[in-house]
Amino acid sequence: MMHEVLYAVVLGVTVFCATNIDAWALFVALFLPERRPRKRLLVSALLLGLLTLLGLGALGGAVARLLVPSYVRLLGIIPAALGVRGLVRGGDVVAPLRRAAEYRRLGQYVALVLATGLDNVSVFTVVFSRVTVGAGVLFGCVQIALAPSLVWAADVACEGWCRSRLVRVHQQRLSSVVFILVGAAVLVTG
Repeated sequence: MMHEVLYAVVLGVTVFCATNIDAWALFVALFLPERRPRKRLLVSALLLGLLTLLGLGALGGAVARLLVPSYVRLLGIIPAALGVRGLVRGGDVVAPLRRAAEYRRLGQYVALVLATGLDNVSVFTVVFSRVTVGAGVLFGCVQIALAPSLVWAADVACEGWCRSRLVRVHQQRLSSVVFILVGAAVLVTG
């Protein structure tokens, strides 16, 4: 029992860090403009969006338990394809976010979180298809507990070094590279 709890917590922290680098880049981009969003609004949107993504992952995990395990690996194609598409098109994730700086409503931010977090559903599906229900619930709780740290980390990062041109240029490709790595990890580990 204790082994399962420890496994779920470590898995939750690891998956959170690996799948939310692009979300951190999103929030950094939102904090760059002069009209910075309210942190409470972003945290609320992140929590609502993450709950939705976890729900989709849990549903996908339930369906994946009915499939041949080797087919579940194919879910890695989704984030990998999104990443390749981003690199081919120039990887400009910041350009659409310039409009996001104008957002003032919770629903707009939730839609933004969902759009940037859809790659996480394939990872969540694999996790939920492999763990027990109790470990899955604990995994989801770890994801929810860590979510506000993304807004804080982006805000802190933007206080200094994120305003440089070099960071903004590399940030445009960061999300695409992360999508490719997450997709490759799902394809390889299944």
